[in-house]
Amino acid sequence: MVFRRLGTEPDEKVVHFSVKYAPNQLTLLKDQAGLDTLMELNDKFAHIYVSSTRDIHAYTSSNAQNNRCLPSTIQGTQPTKNESSGALSTDMVSYGDRLIPHACSVWDDIIVGEGQAFENAEAFRLAIYKYSIAHRFSYKFNHNRARYMSIQCVMEGCPWKISAGHDGGSKSVSIKKFNNFHSHSPADLINFKPRFSSKLMGDIVSDKISSNYSYLPKQNYHDVWGDHQLKMSYHQAWATKERAKQMLDGNVEDSYRNHAYCYRHVKENFGAYINRNPHFKLQSAAKARALKNLDDIAYARTIEKYSHALVRMKNFHPYLYDWVVANGPEHWSNALFLKPRWDRMNTNPAESFNAWMGEDRFLPIGKMMQAHCKNYARLLLNKVDDMHNWKIPVGNKIEKKIIENQNTNVVFCETTDMFSSSSSQGMTGLLPPKTKRAPGRPCKRRIESQFMSASALRCSRCNQIGHNKSTCKEPI
Repeated sequence: MVFRRLGTEPDEKVVHFSVKYAPNQLTLLKDQAGLDTLMELNDKFAHIYVSSTRDIHAYTSSNAQNNRCLPSTIQGTQPTKNESSGALSTDMVSYGDRLIPHACSVWDDIIVGEGQAFENAEAFRLAIYKYSIAHRFSYKFNHNRARYMSIQCVMEGCPWKISAGHDGGSKSVSIKKFNNFHSHSPADLINFKPRFSSKLMGDIVSDKISSNYSYLPKQNYHDVWGDHQLKMSYHQAWATKERAKQMLDGNVEDSYRNHAYCYRHVKENFGAYINRNPHFKLQSAAKARALKNLDDIAYARTIEKYSHALVRMKNFHPYLYDWVVANGPEHWSNALFLKPRWDRMNTNPAESFNAWMGEDRFLPIGKMMQAHCKNYARLLLNKVDDMHNWKIPVGNKIEKKIIENQNTNVVFCETTDMFSSSSSQGMTGLLPPKTKRAPGRPCKRRIESQFMSASALRCSRCNQIGHNKSTCKEPI
């Protein structure tokens, strides 16, 4: 809505706004909640600033290895700026005819002072994390609650401290007190070790991972060192990448909750439970009846049939009923399965699908299917565009056959002549598909794998193979 009012496109644009009690501080505007905060804190009148991210992204991607984060405050002194000397600042570099800040030098002024507002508590924590990286100091939380946060420098005796809390009933957070003064030595800055957080660092590198999903932890390690002069272990780089992927795509475990269980494995576990349960022993006929009740529960298509099958299982034996309820029937019962299912899937064209999807096959299931739909829609649109270029209402191959037949003065008798000759020599017979399975009903007993071998029968009396003790005829 903001870009429509301004008459500009939102591509590669960043929007900030200021509030009436902190006009010098810009707050990021990215969603409807931020727009509501803008209208609430400014009495429906606000200053909006639109900037482009192209220059900073171009610099950070081409000069990542040369970036350095320099402290802006040492022993409580503020850095001086001499604009008339013509010299470049230590936290700015020349990029063509413009000055572009270092990757983390843009965070020097992310915390301004008392009254500064943030969208929520998470945005405030992320701002503090970036501010500590830019100014090269570590911090700790004295209070870390949703409505009130108090933070101070970890160096003993350092007076730097900041506190923030909620504004009324809204989710926005503002700074209540801010003592921006450090009393530690430059040696402490040299030995600076950041307070590592995979969640906050993942928020920082999420843009790179969203543009390159095959982003490796090793690349993350080098980029963080080049951009922010921070050293991470490989495990921390991996944890940062995984947290960023979780922020972009959601928790992977959520997709597993909708996964269907293999019913054969469920049935084997059910049979093993019957065999080893000490509370009851079922004969073969009773066990077959219990398995039949389990089949009725699994293959029931409606809730009504599922309920009737479950009642029959409960009447048969309460322990078996408890086992069914405790083992997630929503994952293997047709009636309770949460998502549409197809009962049978074939993985033979897996390699073709991998070639079709390319890098998109590494995405989570939801986004992978979206990419598949886009590729398929693009393919159909290309086919439609090709059809518009046809001179006659047939395809290119059929058009070539028509031209060849016209040159040989052949008259079409029926439409099948367009696809093959009318003679019997040119007709291709339709044969059934070649299959290894014999015709007729399949065997009830499954053919075991060739890798599965049963142990040989050995006699405990003569230690020979092929018979047991009761049928042993060897003399002792």
